[in-house]
Order: sequence, then C-alpha cells, then structure tokens
Amino acid sequence: MPALILVGQSITFTSSVSGGYPAYAYQWYFNGNSVSGANATSWTFTPTTAGIYYVYLKVTDAKGNTAQSDAARITVATVPVGGYSYPINKYTLLTPIATHIALIAILTAIFVTIKQKTRRKHR
Repeated sequence: MPALILVGQSITFTSSVSGGYPAYAYQWYFNGNSVSGANATSWTFTPTTAGIYYVYLKVTDAKGNTAQSDAARITVATVPVGGYSYPINKYTLLTPIATHIALIAILTAIFVTIKQKTRRKHR
C-alpha cells in the first residue's frame, strides 16, 4: 500500500484481525522501530520532514501467536512554495512572446509614420 502525502498531512493506518485467540495486542512499527503508545487497531502518522518511510503492524493473540503485516511505503514530499503549483504547457511562453512582438510591430509602425510626417514637413 504505497502512499504519497505532503509534510504536515496525516495518514491513518487501520487493521482488521481475525483468527487466533482473542484478545489481541497491537504494536505499530515505524521504520523498523516500535512506536511508543501505538498499540491500538489504528495509528495516525503526521510527518514533519520529507522522506520515504515504512509502517507495519504486529499483532499478538492471547496464546502468544504473532502475525505481522506487510510494510506500507509512505513517500512524504515537501509542500510546494506558495502551496500551489502551476502546470506549464506549450502556450505558457507563446502568449508573452506574441504580445511582445505585436507591441514592437505597433511601436515600429508609429515610429515610421511619425518619421515620414516629420520628413514631409521639412521639405
């Protein structure tokens, strides 16, 4: 179960256990280390730094039989600057360039017209 979240976002892991001998003892693990106080059927992780993390659960039944879940890979990314990203498409640069060229053409036409009128007055 890979997941991608941002720094500061939370992700909750839950379990459903059957078989064995109730009552069950739960222990969540984060990057191979047991998480203090994480001994319920669910656990919420809120990252403070970016990285790749692994979470899994060990369940022990009343007779000491233990089962372990597969590790879930969580990729935590940093929050984009400004909190928003803008996709670049093929027209992003085309619009400012076309506007710039149009302004240059208009200014050139005005300059040529003024220059021609000025020459006619001096003849």
